[in-house]
Amino acid sequence: MIFNLSYQPERAVNHLNELIKTGAIIEIKNVKQTRSNLQNRALHLFFTHTSNVLNEYGIPFVYTGLKGMEMETPWTPELFKEMTWKPLQKAMFGTTSTTKLKRNEIDPIFEVLNKFFAERGIQINFPNQFDYYLKFYNKD
Repeated sequence: MIFNLSYQPERAVNHLNELIKTGAIIEIKNVKQTRSNLQNRALHLFFTHTSNVLNEYGIPFVYTGLKGMEMETPWTPELFKEMTWKPLQKAMFGTTSTTKLKRNEIDPIFEVLNKFFAERGIQINFPNQFDYYLKFYNKD
């Protein structure tokens, strides 16, 4: 059984006391709250999908690093991650590496991006397990 001690310590203590009464052998471990492997794959798939959507809408990535001159290039998943996602992540949670993201930090960043794009008529979706199955039913 897993207990989040941030908001249910009493339940954890009660359960532990019940196990003590029965003489059970238990193992206690600290579960990291970083993103899961599934979230990791979904996050990188999101970078790919979003960069593709931006390219389909004809919205280029504009680089202004050479003496203030602008260069346009198509979006790539890596560009989206480094130039859009990570700056938001740093502003919202103070971390610069996506490997440092906690499970509950992905949705708030996505919501900011989703709102931004929706206000401009661009629909983006965060991948979920149902997308995998839907692609088999949506074939023409």
